Amino acid sequence: GKDLPADAQWVKAARGGIFLDGDMSAVKTNDYPERDYPWGDDLAGLDAGELAWKEAPGKGALRPVDCCGGGAAPYGPRNMAGNVLEWTRDWWEPGFFRRRLEAGETVKDRVGPEEGQERTARGGHFASPRQMELAIPFVSHFRPDTQWEGLGFRCAEHSPITSRVKTP
Repeated sequence: GKDLPADAQWVKAARGGIFLDGDMSAVKTNDYPERDYPWGDDLAGLDAGELAWKEAPGKGALRPVDCCGGGAAPYGPRNMAGNVLEWTRDWWEPGFFRRRLEAGETVKDRVGPEEGQERTARGGHFASPRQMELAIPFVSHFRPDTQWEGLGFRCAEHSPITSRVKTP
């Protein structure tokens, strides 16, 4: 019942949305759905030790997934940016969604291309040379056989509602 998240699922987990409780049993609005990072807009505001990432390239190190106390995203996951880039299951194709919009399609589903050469990864890694690589909108892409210590994954568990939806 677990899989790599779709790129849009990763973004939703990092950014939040209008409602924070998926089953709507305790609806709580997200007052800040357009954050730059999973924890908000301010990287400098986090105390030392709250992120695996360090501003100077090469100064960070791979850390245990539960290493850092701060930086939680709206739904609660921690360390979505700054430890390892996290694979998503979407294929990378430059301009894919822009072309869909220009063709007049409604792009609500955010389902990526059906095939490709590289898959997307999100979240920046401990040795990212630039702060912008930790931002939610930043996307990396690699061949699926790429392996290195700055590239990892996070599983997504599909809720009973989404697991009943048939994929095309």
